[in-house]
Amino acid sequence: MEETSRQGVAPERWREKGSMNRMDACLFVPSHGGCRSNGRKPKRRRRVFMVQTSKRTSLPVKLAGPKKVEMTKLPTRQQERDRFERLGKRVSRDGLYVEQAYDFDSKFGMEWFHEVIRKYLNDTFRGGLREFLVYEPEMMEKYYDRNPLIVLQRISQIVLPFSIWAVEFLLAKRFNAQADGQIEAEKAEVLAGHLRKTLITMGPTFVKIGQGLSQRPDLIGPIFADQLKKLQDSVATFPSDVAFDIMLAEFDRPLDEIFDFITKEPIASASLGQVYKAHLVGAPENEFVAVKVQRPKIGAEASVDLYLTRRLAPVVKKVFKLRTNLVGVNDEFGVRLFEETNYVQEARNCDRFRSLYSDIDGIFIPKTCPEWTTRYVLCMEWVEGTKAPWGEDALRIIDVGIQCTLRQLLDGGYFHADPHPGNLIRTVDGRLAYIDFGMMSEVQPQKRYDLISSIMHLINQDYNGLAVDLVNLEFLPVDADVEAIAPVCLPCKYFNEYTWTGIMALGDMNVDVLVGQKRGTS
Repeated sequence: MEETSRQGVAPERWREKGSMNRMDACLFVPSHGGCRSNGRKPKRRRRVFMVQTSKRTSLPVKLAGPKKVEMTKLPTRQQERDRFERLGKRVSRDGLYVEQAYDFDSKFGMEWFHEVIRKYLNDTFRGGLREFLVYEPEMMEKYYDRNPLIVLQRISQIVLPFSIWAVEFLLAKRFNAQADGQIEAEKAEVLAGHLRKTLITMGPTFVKIGQGLSQRPDLIGPIFADQLKKLQDSVATFPSDVAFDIMLAEFDRPLDEIFDFITKEPIASASLGQVYKAHLVGAPENEFVAVKVQRPKIGAEASVDLYLTRRLAPVVKKVFKLRTNLVGVNDEFGVRLFEETNYVQEARNCDRFRSLYSDIDGIFIPKTCPEWTTRYVLCMEWVEGTKAPWGEDALRIIDVGIQCTLRQLLDGGYFHADPHPGNLIRTVDGRLAYIDFGMMSEVQPQKRYDLISSIMHLINQDYNGLAVDLVNLEFLPVDADVEAIAPVCLPCKYFNEYTWTGIMALGDMNVDVLVGQKRGTS
């Protein structure tokens, strides 16, 4: 692209009038003002922008004045359409990741709006998203209270896509509802898919929330739960050159000195990172490693998201008259989320989990490579296998998983808190492998005894003892009326009709509802 000189010599394709001195390609046109002695108003030269004589797309606008300022170039609709067709997926410059939209026109408007708002706010406020390494709610509130424009920018990125989906949902409730008030199955499937894409657009924090909701079909329905389960292992990737730059920065040495082979594109992606298959220099020929690279700016983006949800929690609790401590739930989620962003801690979790449970028959836990693990890059043994469903071998694998889970909860006390299908693999030799150790937790010894006690009371049909166990395990508050709970756990309702399959019915039991029913009939 030809540039205009500081002396005002413009390219031939530009038409100009008047002289140009210290401006960049500006015109002088007459403007009337004042009064001459002959009664005519004098002509005053006014500076305006250049006039383009030939058709051209996307040229930076030059502002008049002593300082040369170049405005952000926004793509035309056709350029954006071509780019979406060519790439399908893209990553914005600040590390947020999005999928190709189901409706191009609405997506283009959304991206254009985000780009304008982001550029304006970035040029207006001082500071920016702050990278917090651990969840510190007080520090986050102190920082973002002083920087409201940062919060406004993030709100614009969250509210607009979710509002589009919410309007679609409300219209479906109005025009596609069945007699019982439920949305038609076909339309619900479409809405669920749009919700999944919307959560991806909103960022990693909301992807994690979607993953959690996918485990609660009792709250959101099976159709939505099935769609949100796709967030567990089918999230859009970010560019590999960004991932390799992160590796270079973390290892501080050329990658060919570490790996003699690494895939050009990620093998898998999740909410917080993506995985490459590689081979370490000097390692045995058939031993590969998995290199997980964290998405850029996860901690910064999650901090402002958790700040917003923490501020909103008391309002939601008051409006919906909830008894749950939503601020406490938000803080617990924040602690777990930031623990997952520390890959050094995840490697320690894996090593501890392996030391406790690798001796269980049918269980495989990979080794870590601590010398090539940092906060943002995790290197561990590659696991070759398949994810669920496992066909005819599924029951055997599930039985192995149950045995391992009981060992975690009742013996070791250290358990995997996120064993969804995306984190479990059936190896080529038929073992069940755990591959993600970001979310772990512990059961204290006393709680383990209470769990064992509750199992014994269930087997012996001692419902008074079971009611006490529910209080000790904190499923119920300490001031709960135990005498009101025990009678509603009737064996004829939950066990005798189903024999041992009645345990599944027990899992659906809502103790608060049962107690309310009992009190209402007494």
